[in-house]
Amino acid sequence: MKKVEEIKKDGTLQEVVFTTDGGYKIGVTIGIGPRIHHFGLQNKDNLLFWDNQERCRGGWFLYGGHRVWTHRPGADETEEAYAPDNKPCYFGAMDRTWGFWGAQDSVFKIQRGFSITEAGSGAIDVESFIRNGSDMLWSGGVWALTCIDPIGKSFAVPLGGKGDWSTVPMVIFKRWAGHTSRVNDPQFQPDARDELMIIEPRGIEAKRMFAVHQGWIGCYAPHAGCSFFKIAKFETALEERYPRGCNVALYIGLENFMVEMETMSPWVTLKPGEMCAHKETWVLTEPIPWDQTDRIEKVLEPHLEAYNK
Repeated sequence: MKKVEEIKKDGTLQEVVFTTDGGYKIGVTIGIGPRIHHFGLQNKDNLLFWDNQERCRGGWFLYGGHRVWTHRPGADETEEAYAPDNKPCYFGAMDRTWGFWGAQDSVFKIQRGFSITEAGSGAIDVESFIRNGSDMLWSGGVWALTCIDPIGKSFAVPLGGKGDWSTVPMVIFKRWAGHTSRVNDPQFQPDARDELMIIEPRGIEAKRMFAVHQGWIGCYAPHAGCSFFKIAKFETALEERYPRGCNVALYIGLENFMVEMETMSPWVTLKPGEMCAHKETWVLTEPIPWDQTDRIEKVLEPHLEAYNK
C-alpha cells in the first residue's frame, strides 16, 4: 500500500491518501477520528458517506466513513460508544501495514483506532482495535461501522448456514434512543431461495442485527463499478458474548442519508495496557447481482477459508 498524497489545512496535516496494487483508493482522516473517509476503486466514485451537516450527539460528531465504536456486555449502544473523537490522530507504517491511533478518551481511558494492510487477492484487511489505557479493568468489544452513500446501491447478508439444520437469528429494533424501526419493513426482503436478506433502502429509518455464520455483509454498487464485501469471523463458540448474539448489523438513515454496514467482535475483559482487535477483510469485485449467489460464493471463498483455518 503506497501513500500518494498528504492533505493539509492551515498548515496542519488533515488526511492521507493511499493506493493499493489491487486498484483501490483509500483516504484516512488524521485531523480527527481516525476515520476512513474514502474507499473505492481508483478513478471511481467514493463508496463511503461523508457528512456535511454536522450531525452530532453532544460532543460526538458522526462525520461518516469507517469508525470504531465499542459495545458492552448486555448493552450494544452506550454513552461510551459516543465518546468524542475530535482530536488529531497518530499514524505510522510497519512493513505492509499502516496504523492509525486516536487520542485516549479522558473519561474511559480507552484508545481506539485501526490498521490497514494490503492482503492477497486484491483485498485489504482493516483491523479495528481498542486499548485499555487505564489502571483498571475494562470490558467490551469492537464495533466496526462503515457508512455508505446508499444512492443506487443495495445490500445483503446471508441467511442461515449450510447443511440440513439451519436457523436465521435476527433482531429488529422497534425503538431505541429516540429512534424507531418498523417490523414489517419493505426494505428487507429475502431472495427467492431464502439464501440472502436483500436490503433496498427507501428512506425509512431501520436497524437490524443478524447472526451471520458466513461472516459477511455486502453492497451492490453498479454505478460505482463494483460490489463491496466486508468479511469478519464469527466466533460461534463465543456467541453469547456478541450483542444479542449477533455479529452483523445494518442501519438505514432517515431519508436515505446513509447506510451503515456493521460487524462486531465478542466482548472481552482487558487488563491495563491490553488491547482487543477485530479484523475485517474488505473486498471489491466487479458488480455481482444478488441473484448470482454462486459467483458471490466463488469470489469470497478464498477470504472465508483464510478465516476458517
